[in-house]
Amino acid sequence: MKTKSIVAARFVWRRSLLPLLRRLPAGWGGRLQTLAHHTKMTLLHGHVIDFEGHSRLERLEKGESVDRRPLMAQASSRPRSTSLLPGHVVAELEALEHIEAELAPTQAFLGRFHRYTPPMNLEPARVHAQCSAMIAELQPDLIILIPWLVRGGADLGALLHAQAAVSAGHKVLLIATLDAESPWRSRVPPGAGFLEFGRLSRKLSEQHRLDVLTRLLLDSPASVIHIINSHLGWEVTKRHGKSLTGLGKRIYASVFSDGRDENGVMWSYPRFFFVDCWRFLSGVMCDSAWYPDDLVRQYGVSRTKLHTAYFPLSFAPSSEYRAVATGCVLWASRITLSKRPDLLIAIAKAMPTRRFEVFGYTGDPAEGHYEAELRTLPNVSLRGRYESIDAIVAGGHYAAFLYTSAWDGLPNVLLEAIGAGLPVLASAICGVPEIITPETGYPVVDVENADAYVTMLNKLLDDPAGAQRRWRAACDLMLARHDPGAFLSGLREVPGYLD
Repeated sequence: MKTKSIVAARFVWRRSLLPLLRRLPAGWGGRLQTLAHHTKMTLLHGHVIDFEGHSRLERLEKGESVDRRPLMAQASSRPRSTSLLPGHVVAELEALEHIEAELAPTQAFLGRFHRYTPPMNLEPARVHAQCSAMIAELQPDLIILIPWLVRGGADLGALLHAQAAVSAGHKVLLIATLDAESPWRSRVPPGAGFLEFGRLSRKLSEQHRLDVLTRLLLDSPASVIHIINSHLGWEVTKRHGKSLTGLGKRIYASVFSDGRDENGVMWSYPRFFFVDCWRFLSGVMCDSAWYPDDLVRQYGVSRTKLHTAYFPLSFAPSSEYRAVATGCVLWASRITLSKRPDLLIAIAKAMPTRRFEVFGYTGDPAEGHYEAELRTLPNVSLRGRYESIDAIVAGGHYAAFLYTSAWDGLPNVLLEAIGAGLPVLASAICGVPEIITPETGYPVVDVENADAYVTMLNKLLDDPAGAQRRWRAACDLMLARHDPGAFLSGLREVPGYLD
């Protein structure tokens, strides 16, 4: 019954009395509403206004001498507050409750306050601060974006670009964008820096990684950004290329060849990014003359932005012909689909009396079956990882170097094999014919046919004098075209790269 009465009183108040009070002259309506409020608090909630205490509070605020004990009597009777609010705020609420009871600092009321925590992830800021400190210390004018530094042709190319830029007087920073080890970081040339952004940002989402890297590039003093096989670097260019170039930064990219995935579908950075990124690129560099022409054919892009920069030799070539006609056939590369270990297996099976030594490793467990099958062949020896072809050849007896890749730029491993003193037999794909011709080696045109490799390999083994002549011609071509000075001169001819 009491509840129904309260509801009825509220209805009459809101629908009849309150609209009437609002029509009264200014001031009178507000006074009557205040009177009605205190009447409600007195009749319904048993609250009595402490006029005496309120008067003391007013006099205290005016600086008059007042006995404070009556004011604090109620507060002292309450248990000590565990609120996060400061003590002076609680005391103020205790004083105000004589005017508005809902401000009484009860435990329930004070428990509603909590410490505010910003709803944000501070990890991106931490990564940015850590990386920007290194960039500020080095003050690079050229940044090279790479996925990592492992043994590979693109990784070697990144190191060669860094070395050339350092020798030209530039400050260089290599930034690895994948969360992976970089065993070749020890080969970063003196004078260049190496930042493992991928490992430092491993806790970040892909979007945060992109945002932080973009901010680092925008804030850096580098006027040149060079992308070499870094997917994150391409994404930054795709989404924020306009901002980078708007600040006067010049973006370059190195591309080497098209590949295919496990379904046979073509895969390449130009295929995925040229449409969105071409207008932001100041230049594109290739390690062969074949690929720029193929890019023009595929995408109709301007040839003026495409440049060939043959990688220089990263080793001292041997002047000695080391091939032994009765020796093993050497195969060295990653044991993966693109290098066609299936062809190697077929060739070894077709030549059971010739030994094959295989150096390399399988990076993907799904391709482990290649190694398993190679181990079953009695004339094949698996030797695992290797540091250099020269060290392998110096420690053994080999008749030739066999290369069965399905796609490539101009593989540095062929230069290494020639420099180590061996004749080379290789599939005539992509940029390979620019170093392995019928005059300088043994190219295989029918690259899908294992018998074609066997025929050419027997031709090499049956003519030791001819193999040596072709090796000598390959050495002459390599020394003339892959000179470090020629590489640096070629980079200087790329507009804006080493300005």
